[in-house]
Amino acid sequence: MKKVRVMLVALFCMLVVPFALSAADIQVHGDFNNRFMLGSNHDEWFNGGGGGPLDKSSVYNFWGEAKYRLWTDYSTNEGKVKGVWAAEFGGIEYGKDTASVGKSNAGGFSGDGINIETRWLYTDFKLPWNDKLGVKMGLFALKLNKYYWAETQMGIQLYGNLGSTKFILGWSRPHEYRNTTHDDDTSSLDSFYAKVDFKPADNFKMNLWADYSYRNLDGSAAAVAVTAKQGEWYELKRMKDADISVIALGASGSFKSGDFFGSFDFIYEGGSIDQVTYTDYSGVGKTGDFDLNAWFAHLDLGVKFGNAKLKYTFWYASGDDDADDSDFDGFMSVDVDICNSVTLMEGVYTDDDYFVETPYIGDKGFIMNQLSLDYKASKKLQVGTSVMYMMLAEDVEYIDNNGKKQSDDSLGFEVNAYLKYKLYSNLEFAVNAAYLFSDDAMDYWEVDCDGNADEDIFVSTARIRYKF
Repeated sequence: MKKVRVMLVALFCMLVVPFALSAADIQVHGDFNNRFMLGSNHDEWFNGGGGGPLDKSSVYNFWGEAKYRLWTDYSTNEGKVKGVWAAEFGGIEYGKDTASVGKSNAGGFSGDGINIETRWLYTDFKLPWNDKLGVKMGLFALKLNKYYWAETQMGIQLYGNLGSTKFILGWSRPHEYRNTTHDDDTSSLDSFYAKVDFKPADNFKMNLWADYSYRNLDGSAAAVAVTAKQGEWYELKRMKDADISVIALGASGSFKSGDFFGSFDFIYEGGSIDQVTYTDYSGVGKTGDFDLNAWFAHLDLGVKFGNAKLKYTFWYASGDDDADDSDFDGFMSVDVDICNSVTLMEGVYTDDDYFVETPYIGDKGFIMNQLSLDYKASKKLQVGTSVMYMMLAEDVEYIDNNGKKQSDDSLGFEVNAYLKYKLYSNLEFAVNAAYLFSDDAMDYWEVDCDGNADEDIFVSTARIRYKF
């Protein structure tokens, strides 16, 4: 009897399982990234967001880390129904086996540790009565605008196209609050957004978008503490526990004409962020309600000649010029990853370790002037360099170590370069290096804080990245 059961199970597997498997198209993708800090004269600056302070006694370190993403696409019904499940492992630092920067690590002996992150987890399907319309729900990447919100979040999105015009309508819940008493007026943080992509003319693409984020905080709740000392903490996601009513309106576009190309963004942001204790750069904290009135503008202009590309980049993120009033005039992103600068932003290949991830520093905004040159020497080799002059939109005002009031807006010049080489079609080696010639506004982040910037920043990183 046992032999009969075994034969029946085997027959079932032979006849049924192949048909079940064939019902779904399964694709596996990966992004396996090993990154290395080759060296910096200020390793303390690259400390997982916030960084610093810059010390005269320079800190030199060499270290490596691994960040692996593995995801699977499951699709049926001729691709009209799809499920995506992605996991991220890392960044696991070589040899680190203790909790670091709020995360557990498994890089030490035996590799024990909890370090798996759910990156994406969503279902994507076309509507049965109109396959030009689709719905995406779960944990997926929202690409509203590179400088405002372009990261993973959880929600529901309706998307579709009418001819050459594409649109998305969505609801996002990046922070949930569940009431425990009937008189608790606090709500979850919700965002409602819309975006339309269209082509006004040949070689000219444009989009218009809007986002409204809202959260009501019970009047008896404690104020949320936010400090400008760590540059990256001036973001909407860092204020998720506050009372929020913020609207953002944006217009973006790109164009080509022969060898010339360009792109632009403009964003207006307004509303209120209430029940906040905000500590400014002078170290003085203020508790109250704040009105947000800010804007951002970006422009790229470039030309291609042969295998080379020359591009000029400018952007302006508004800053706050009066820490004593009840206004937030500094532009505020929701959740982004900006990598133009290697020394100040996420341009390092060890990109979990940076000073800021935003296109500005704290509530002082940012002014960027960048000239970059990229050259594709062959199918396998690409090199590039850029020089940038960076400023704050408003002076950083603070009291130095000698008790004197200081004020400055110039961050300095950065020169950087990179090399990328394809070892195989899907395996890349890359190395970059950058040097920041610090100007006096950088003095604020120095241990020897005396009104004059004394510490330049050098850094070089590398990676081996396997994508499939």
